Amino acid sequence: RVLFRSAAQDITAIVAGPAGSQTDVNARVLLKRYDEVFGTSSIVVNRPGANGQIGIASIIRESKLPHQGMMLLFATHSAILDASADNMSQLSPVVRTLHNPFVLYVRKNFPADTFTEFVAYAKANPGKVNIGGYAGMMPLHLATEEKNKYTTTPIIYNGRPEIDVASGVLDGGWHFESAIVNTGFADKVKILASTNCSVTGHLGPKAIYGTDRRIGCFYLLSSIWASASASSQDIEAMNTRINALMHSEWGKTTFIKRGGVIAGGSTEDLRIEATRIRTEWQRYKDKHGDKK
Repeated sequence: RVLFRSAAQDITAIVAGPAGSQTDVNARVLLKRYDEVFGTSSIVVNRPGANGQIGIASIIRESKLPHQGMMLLFATHSAILDASADNMSQLSPVVRTLHNPFVLYVRKNFPADTFTEFVAYAKANPGKVNIGGYAGMMPLHLATEEKNKYTTTPIIYNGRPEIDVASGVLDGGWHFESAIVNTGFADKVKILASTNCSVTGHLGPKAIYGTDRRIGCFYLLSSIWASASASSQDIEAMNTRINALMHSEWGKTTFIKRGGVIAGGSTEDLRIEATRIRTEWQRYKDKHGDKK
Protein backbone atom coordinates (compact mmCIF):
# COMPACT_ATOMS: atom_id res chain seq x y z
CA ARG A 1 0.00 0.00 0.00
CA VAL A 2 1.40 3.41 -0.97
CA LEU A 3 0.93 5.86 1.89
CA PHE A 4 2.97 8.73 0.49
CA ARG A 5 1.15 10.75 -2.15
CA SER A 6 4.37 12.07 -3.75
CA ALA A 7 5.03 10.25 -7.00
CA ALA A 8 8.73 9.53 -6.49
CA GLN A 9 8.38 8.47 -2.85
CA ASP A 10 11.78 10.02 -2.21
CA ILE A 11 12.94 10.91 1.28
CA THR A 12 15.55 13.60 1.79
CA ALA A 13 16.90 13.45 5.33
CA ILE A 14 18.93 16.34 6.69
CA VAL A 15 21.07 15.36 9.66
CA ALA A 16 21.81 18.27 11.98
CA GLY A 17 25.25 16.88 12.79
CA PRO A 18 28.45 15.60 11.19
CA ALA A 19 28.99 12.32 9.38
CA GLY A 20 29.73 9.54 11.84
CA SER A 21 27.87 11.15 14.72
CA GLN A 22 25.30 9.08 16.58
CA THR A 23 22.47 11.03 14.97
CA ASP A 24 23.97 10.43 11.52
CA VAL A 25 24.47 6.69 12.10
CA ASN A 26 20.96 6.33 13.49
CA ALA A 27 19.47 8.11 10.47
CA ARG A 28 21.36 5.98 7.95
CA VAL A 29 20.63 2.67 9.69
CA LEU A 30 16.94 3.46 10.12
CA LEU A 31 16.36 4.81 6.61
CA LYS A 32 18.25 1.95 4.99
CA ARG A 33 15.85 -0.46 6.65
CA TYR A 34 12.91 1.82 5.82
CA ASP A 35 13.82 1.74 2.11
CA GLU A 36 14.19 -2.06 2.18
CA VAL A 37 10.77 -2.59 3.76
CA PHE A 38 8.71 0.12 2.10
CA GLY A 39 10.40 0.53 -1.29
CA THR A 40 11.29 4.18 -0.85
CA SER A 41 14.51 5.91 -1.88
CA SER A 42 16.27 7.91 0.80
CA ILE A 43 19.12 10.40 0.62
CA VAL A 44 20.94 11.49 3.79
CA VAL A 45 22.61 14.91 3.78
CA ASN A 46 24.75 16.18 6.64
CA ARG A 47 24.39 19.81 7.68
CA PRO A 48 26.56 20.14 10.81
CA GLY A 49 27.39 23.29 12.72
CA ALA A 50 26.12 25.79 15.27
CA ASN A 51 24.79 23.05 17.53
CA GLY A 52 22.36 21.81 14.89
CA GLN A 53 21.05 25.21 13.83
CA ILE A 54 22.56 24.97 10.34
CA GLY A 55 20.66 21.73 9.81
CA ILE A 56 17.41 23.28 11.05
CA ALA A 57 17.88 26.33 8.82
CA SER A 58 18.64 24.03 5.87
CA ILE A 59 15.42 22.03 6.02
CA ILE A 60 13.36 25.21 6.39
CA ARG A 61 15.09 26.82 3.43
CA GLU A 62 15.24 23.78 1.16
CA SER A 63 11.66 22.72 1.83
CA LYS A 64 10.55 25.91 0.11
CA LEU A 65 12.26 24.89 -3.12
CA PRO A 66 10.54 22.64 -5.70
CA HIS A 67 10.99 19.01 -4.66
CA GLN A 68 9.22 15.68 -4.60
CA GLY A 69 8.80 13.38 -1.66
CA MET A 70 9.35 14.03 2.02
CA MET A 71 11.96 16.23 3.69
CA LEU A 72 12.98 15.15 7.18
CA LEU A 73 15.25 16.51 9.89
CA PHE A 74 17.17 14.18 12.22
CA ALA A 75 18.32 16.08 15.30
CA THR A 76 19.17 15.71 18.96
CA HIS A 77 17.46 17.66 21.69
CA SER A 78 20.50 19.98 21.95
CA ALA A 79 19.62 21.36 18.52
CA ILE A 80 15.95 21.67 19.42
CA LEU A 81 16.88 23.54 22.61
CA ASP A 82 18.70 26.27 20.71
CA ALA A 83 16.21 26.65 17.83
CA SER A 84 14.27 29.88 17.69
CA ALA A 85 10.52 29.85 18.25
CA ASP A 86 10.05 30.95 14.64
CA ASN A 87 12.12 28.03 13.29
CA MET A 88 10.32 25.55 15.53
CA SER A 89 6.99 26.79 14.17
CA GLN A 90 8.17 25.73 10.69
CA LEU A 91 8.82 22.13 11.73
CA SER A 92 6.28 19.37 12.36
CA PRO A 93 7.05 16.56 14.83
CA VAL A 94 7.22 13.07 13.33
CA VAL A 95 8.56 10.66 15.94
CA ARG A 96 11.09 10.19 18.72
CA THR A 97 13.73 7.62 17.78
CA LEU A 98 16.13 7.00 20.67
CA HIS A 99 16.55 8.14 24.23
CA ASN A 100 20.06 7.88 25.59
CA PRO A 101 20.39 8.26 29.37
CA PHE A 102 23.01 10.66 30.67
CA VAL A 103 25.71 9.61 33.11
CA LEU A 104 27.59 11.72 35.64
CA TYR A 105 31.27 10.76 35.66
CA VAL A 106 34.41 12.08 37.37
CA ARG A 107 38.16 11.75 36.99
CA LYS A 108 39.70 8.55 38.32
CA ASN A 109 41.38 10.26 41.29
CA PHE A 110 38.35 12.33 42.31
CA PRO A 111 37.75 11.91 46.09
CA ALA A 112 34.37 10.21 45.66
CA ASP A 113 33.44 6.74 44.47
CA THR A 114 29.64 7.03 44.70
CA PHE A 115 27.08 9.69 43.91
CA THR A 116 26.37 10.11 47.64
CA GLU A 117 30.06 10.80 48.30
CA PHE A 118 30.14 13.21 45.35
CA VAL A 119 27.24 15.21 46.77
CA ALA A 120 28.91 15.35 50.19
CA TYR A 121 32.20 16.55 48.68
CA ALA A 122 30.47 19.18 46.53
CA LYS A 123 28.56 20.48 49.55
CA ALA A 124 31.79 20.74 51.52
CA ASN A 125 33.51 22.55 48.62
CA PRO A 126 30.85 24.83 47.07
CA GLY A 127 31.73 26.06 43.59
CA LYS A 128 35.12 24.33 43.55
CA VAL A 129 34.11 21.27 41.54
CA ASN A 130 34.01 21.97 37.79
CA ILE A 131 31.64 19.93 35.65
CA GLY A 132 31.64 19.99 31.85
CA GLY A 133 28.96 19.11 29.35
CA TYR A 134 27.14 20.19 26.21
CA ALA A 135 24.64 23.03 26.50
CA GLY A 136 21.77 20.56 26.29
CA MET A 137 22.98 18.81 29.44
CA MET A 138 23.03 21.91 31.61
CA PRO A 139 19.31 21.80 32.56
CA LEU A 140 19.96 18.32 33.96
CA HIS A 141 23.02 19.59 35.80
CA LEU A 142 21.00 22.43 37.31
CA ALA A 143 18.14 20.14 38.33
CA THR A 144 20.57 17.71 39.97
CA GLU A 145 22.24 20.50 41.94
CA GLU A 146 18.89 21.89 43.09
CA LYS A 147 17.56 18.49 44.11
CA ASN A 148 20.67 17.57 46.11
CA LYS A 149 21.46 21.10 47.38
CA TYR A 150 25.06 21.48 46.25
CA THR A 151 26.85 23.96 43.96
CA THR A 152 29.51 23.36 41.30
CA THR A 153 30.98 25.39 38.47
CA PRO A 154 29.38 24.33 35.15
CA ILE A 155 31.44 24.64 31.97
CA ILE A 156 29.67 24.38 28.60
CA TYR A 157 31.61 22.36 26.05
CA ASN A 158 31.42 22.19 22.28
CA GLY A 159 33.97 19.40 22.21
CA ARG A 160 34.28 16.23 24.26
CA PRO A 161 34.48 16.87 28.01
CA GLU A 162 35.28 13.23 28.75
CA ILE A 163 38.76 13.76 27.26
CA ASP A 164 39.50 16.54 29.76
CA VAL A 165 38.00 14.53 32.62
CA ALA A 166 40.13 11.50 31.77
CA SER A 167 43.26 13.70 31.68
CA GLY A 168 42.36 15.44 34.94
CA VAL A 169 41.73 18.91 33.48
CA LEU A 170 38.08 18.68 34.56
CA ASP A 171 36.72 17.20 37.76
CA GLY A 172 33.73 15.63 36.04
CA GLY A 173 31.14 15.83 33.35
CA TRP A 174 27.78 14.83 31.96
CA HIS A 175 27.48 12.85 28.77
CA PHE A 176 25.12 10.34 27.23
CA GLU A 177 25.89 6.79 28.17
CA SER A 178 26.95 5.41 24.81
CA ALA A 179 29.52 8.22 24.36
CA ILE A 180 31.28 6.98 27.50
CA VAL A 181 30.66 3.23 27.49
CA ASN A 182 30.95 2.56 23.75
CA THR A 183 34.14 4.60 23.25
CA GLY A 184 36.27 3.07 25.97
CA PHE A 185 36.08 5.98 28.39
CA ALA A 186 34.25 3.92 31.00
CA ASP A 187 37.67 2.54 32.00
CA LYS A 188 39.27 5.99 32.15
CA VAL A 189 36.72 7.73 34.39
CA LYS A 190 34.43 6.83 37.30
CA ILE A 191 30.72 6.75 36.48
CA LEU A 192 28.75 7.81 39.56
CA ALA A 193 25.16 8.12 38.42
CA SER A 194 22.74 7.49 35.57
CA THR A 195 19.48 9.09 34.52
CA ASN A 196 17.98 5.79 33.41
CA CYS A 197 14.18 5.94 33.45
CA SER A 198 13.62 2.17 33.49
CA VAL A 199 12.41 2.04 29.90
CA THR A 200 11.66 -1.53 28.87
CA GLY A 201 14.42 -2.99 26.74
CA HIS A 202 17.17 -0.63 27.84
CA LEU A 203 20.61 -2.17 27.64
CA GLY A 204 22.45 -0.07 30.14
CA PRO A 205 22.74 1.90 33.34
CA LYS A 206 20.07 0.49 35.60
CA ALA A 207 21.53 -2.98 35.37
CA ILE A 208 25.13 -1.76 35.35
CA TYR A 209 25.10 1.00 37.96
CA GLY A 210 22.15 0.09 40.19
CA THR A 211 18.75 1.60 40.84
CA ASP A 212 20.06 3.64 43.79
CA ARG A 213 22.03 5.74 41.35
CA ARG A 214 19.05 6.96 39.33
CA ILE A 215 18.77 10.71 39.73
CA GLY A 216 16.03 11.80 37.39
CA CYS A 217 14.32 11.27 34.05
CA PHE A 218 16.57 13.18 31.67
CA TYR A 219 18.18 11.83 28.52
CA LEU A 220 19.48 12.66 25.10
CA LEU A 221 16.51 12.78 22.78
CA SER A 222 16.98 11.94 19.11
CA SER A 223 13.98 12.74 16.98
CA ILE A 224 12.66 13.21 13.47
CA TRP A 225 10.90 16.35 12.25
CA ALA A 226 9.28 17.17 8.92
CA SER A 227 9.15 20.42 7.02
CA ALA A 228 6.01 22.48 7.40
CA SER A 229 5.07 21.65 3.81
CA ALA A 230 4.52 17.97 4.67
CA SER A 231 0.90 16.86 4.91
CA SER A 232 -0.51 15.51 8.16
CA GLN A 233 -1.39 12.29 6.32
CA ASP A 234 2.21 11.74 5.23
CA ILE A 235 3.53 12.56 8.71
CA GLU A 236 1.16 10.12 10.42
CA ALA A 237 2.03 7.44 7.86
CA MET A 238 5.75 7.87 8.54
CA ASN A 239 5.15 7.87 12.30
CA THR A 240 3.29 4.56 12.03
CA ARG A 241 5.92 2.98 9.82
CA ILE A 242 8.94 4.04 11.88
CA ASN A 243 7.28 2.95 15.12
CA ALA A 244 6.66 -0.46 13.55
CA LEU A 245 10.28 -0.76 12.44
CA MET A 246 11.80 0.33 15.74
CA HIS A 247 9.65 -2.02 17.79
CA SER A 248 10.11 -4.97 15.44
CA GLU A 249 12.65 -7.71 16.06
CA TRP A 250 15.02 -5.83 13.75
CA GLY A 251 14.71 -2.71 15.89
CA LYS A 252 15.31 -4.58 19.14
CA THR A 253 18.33 -6.47 17.83
CA THR A 254 19.91 -3.96 15.43
CA PHE A 255 18.75 -0.39 15.90
CA ILE A 256 19.04 -0.29 19.68
CA LYS A 257 22.66 -1.42 19.47
CA ARG A 258 23.46 2.05 18.18
CA GLY A 259 23.13 3.22 21.77
CA GLY A 260 20.11 4.20 23.78
CA VAL A 261 16.51 3.25 24.38
CA ILE A 262 13.93 2.92 21.61
CA ALA A 263 11.40 5.68 22.18
CA GLY A 264 8.74 5.93 19.49
CA GLY A 265 5.27 7.16 20.35
CA SER A 266 2.96 9.63 18.68
CA THR A 267 3.74 12.94 17.03
CA GLU A 268 2.13 14.63 20.04
CA ASP A 269 4.50 12.77 22.39
CA LEU A 270 7.41 14.41 20.60
CA ARG A 271 5.79 17.85 20.64
CA ILE A 272 5.19 17.64 24.42
CA GLU A 273 8.71 16.41 25.12
CA ALA A 274 10.32 19.10 22.98
CA THR A 275 8.31 21.75 24.81
CA ARG A 276 9.42 20.35 28.17
CA ILE A 277 13.13 20.38 27.40
CA ARG A 278 12.95 23.87 25.86
CA THR A 279 11.24 25.11 29.03
CA GLU A 280 13.94 23.50 31.21
CA TRP A 281 16.70 25.07 29.10
CA GLN A 282 15.12 28.51 29.43
CA ARG A 283 14.96 28.04 33.18
CA TYR A 284 18.67 27.25 33.24
CA LYS A 285 19.51 30.35 31.17
CA ASP A 286 17.35 32.53 33.39
CA LYS A 287 19.39 31.40 36.38
CA HIS A 288 22.91 31.19 34.92
CA GLY A 289 22.82 33.32 31.76
CA ASP A 290 23.60 32.36 28.18
CA LYS A 291 27.38 32.51 28.53
CA LYS A 292 27.84 30.79 31.91
